[in-house]
Amino acid sequence: MESLRNKFKDKVALNIMGGPSILKNKLDLSKIDKSKYTVFLESKALTPKFLQYKLEPDFFLMFYPEKCQTNAFQHLVYQSFLIDMDIEGLLKPEFALEYKQLRNNFDQYFESWRPERGLHKKYRLRPGVALKNSPFDLLPHIPKAEIIAQEDYVHYPVEGIGLKNKVYFFKVSAALGGFSLEKYYNPQEVGGKLVLNGYGHLNSAAISLFPLQKYMGFKKIYFIGMDM
Repeated sequence: MESLRNKFKDKVALNIMGGPSILKNKLDLSKIDKSKYTVFLESKALTPKFLQYKLEPDFFLMFYPEKCQTNAFQHLVYQSFLIDMDIEGLLKPEFALEYKQLRNNFDQYFESWRPERGLHKKYRLRPGVALKNSPFDLLPHIPKAEIIAQEDYVHYPVEGIGLKNKVYFFKVSAALGGFSLEKYYNPQEVGGKLVLNGYGHLNSAAISLFPLQKYMGFKKIYFIGMDM
């Protein structure tokens, strides 16, 4: 990340997040002027629909790489497996076939993980798995996009994926003492690595982006599809 420090001084960042408001409001992302904005794409925003806009993002945000193994529907199916709930009767017909395929080939995609730590850790996707139309599956369609990833989480999920995009890493360190806005906005460089000061709230892509993009030099930051 050091090579990105103040590289975009006085420029404008446009962050495309994965919220449904983009489709609800019929926003045409193909009209985004790349000469005015440096475009960041959040992982769950990389969908077949996004590719139809033919907008090549400058950066792809891979803060939690395991979330790139599934799309929104597949993640819902994964959650149903965690609680051993059959949701076939709740699905629209166009989703039933994919659900059956995942259920009938469960051992091909999933493995036991840490069930003693709670239902949410009962299973995980196997390393190297990139389900169809997941962000990992679609990444080859945006080969020029450079990846920004949290180093501590990146190794397990991407084994066997074969990422060809350039990757920049950052780390998060637990900050001592009470919350400091000054420390939050000003990450440190330690041993050649960029380290964000974490206060237990950096599990949100948007919240992590503010100190990262300040470090990169942007004067303004905009969000599309950041639905609360």
